[in-house]
Amino acid sequence: EYRQATFVWNSHQVATMLDDELEQTAIHEVVHCLNAALWESLSENQKNKLSKLNELATENVARVIIHLYKGATP
Repeated sequence: EYRQATFVWNSHQVATMLDDELEQTAIHEVVHCLNAALWESLSENQKNKLSKLNELATENVARVIIHLYKGATP
């Protein structure tokens, strides 16, 4: 149930992105997928209150993954 995701990319925007930017964006969006089950369990009111924290948590996890992926030590 939670192991499928679909990404819709703006090909014009992607064509102008540097490889690093595209990689970072893809990882960020995959982290959103990982968090989706928790996020979707919230009410609309909770989502409105927590949307900035959701984005912060997503970006923080994405940065750790990118950091580790690039071979750096934490």
